[in-house]
Amino acid sequence: MSITNPVKRVAESLAIDGQVPKDAQIIVINMTCVGAVGDRRFVELADNGTSAGIQHPASAGNRIFGITLAAGAIGEVVPVCVSGLCELELGATLTAPDDLSAATTGKGIAAVATHVVGAQLLEDGADTNLRKVRVHGGGLYTAA
Repeated sequence: MSITNPVKRVAESLAIDGQVPKDAQIIVINMTCVGAVGDRRFVELADNGTSAGIQHPASAGNRIFGITLAAGAIGEVVPVCVSGLCELELGATLTAPDDLSAATTGKGIAAVATHVVGAQLLEDGADTNLRKVRVHGGGLYTAA
């Protein structure tokens, strides 16, 4: 898998009139999957007993590491956006600027008081829509 293609796809999806906004800078880290992950979904850091890597959150609202830029099977390496702007698949109808946390599928859902916030929604959307978000890698705070 080429690392350039998913990152290029993200940059192109953020372009306005062919130009990527200055605040569209992203930090991408290549990570090994310890569980299968979907494309443009939240992931958490995990250890499957054999190796450490990423997987979809084991529980809704868990601490978020970032958002995948490609799908991957166990053992595959995928790029993960840990900071900046990218797209996320939504798991519900949401309104910008909602704070987002992750469902166990990795889709973005509205963060509630016990959830760690992983991103902020930048455009309204519904279940299964891909929408622009600002990623808060590492889940810096819980929802109010």
